[in-house]
Amino acid sequence: MKIPPQAFSSLNQYQNCPHAYRLQRVDKVMAFVESEQMRWGNVVHKNLENALTINEPLLDSISWLNNTVDTLKTSEAVLHVEQEVAINADLSPSTFWDSTCWMRGKVDLAARYPHVTVQLDWKTGTRKVGQTEQLMLFAGFEFALNPACETVKTGYAWLKEKKIDVTVYERKQVPMIWGHFIPKMDRLAKSFETGEWPMKPSGLCGGCSATKLQCKHVKER
Repeated sequence: MKIPPQAFSSLNQYQNCPHAYRLQRVDKVMAFVESEQMRWGNVVHKNLENALTINEPLLDSISWLNNTVDTLKTSEAVLHVEQEVAINADLSPSTFWDSTCWMRGKVDLAARYPHVTVQLDWKTGTRKVGQTEQLMLFAGFEFALNPACETVKTGYAWLKEKKIDVTVYERKQVPMIWGHFIPKMDRLAKSFETGEWPMKPSGLCGGCSATKLQCKHVKER
């Protein structure tokens, strides 16, 4: 079954709670609430984009990245900032809004060398060591879209904690990468087909913007 193109955030929401996914992305009856952290994230993302493209000074709060930014700008790499990436279900290149698009995303920074790509994703939340699923997906995009790439060094830059956690993927891992995500997409397609979107209560319920009429597991706020 053809389903709407998915990004890591939407697929992750479905994995966390299919019912919340339906409310927000299918029925479109659950409002998206932008938190203060999200607003700050938008500011620093734009600042980092400008720092890499038009030499805008970094904000004081993220000035610890000055050396990283300077190194990237003076390297021989081809830089792609806020790059929209998309693939079809057969893992061939697509465009972000193409009707055949299967999965898509936006890579905050990709520095392409002849056979190696360095990716960074700016994170404004609390550092979570070991959660590399998004990095895996972005590496999968790079291997699909850049046939010359043999190695992806991809990492989270935790802006508040001033840490960069890097994970390395090799092209030989491509079957493993898509072997992880294809079943998730298949389960999502099954929900679209059957109309079954089970509630999945968890510690995340406290941050959900559903109302009590929409979900019995909503926490008091």
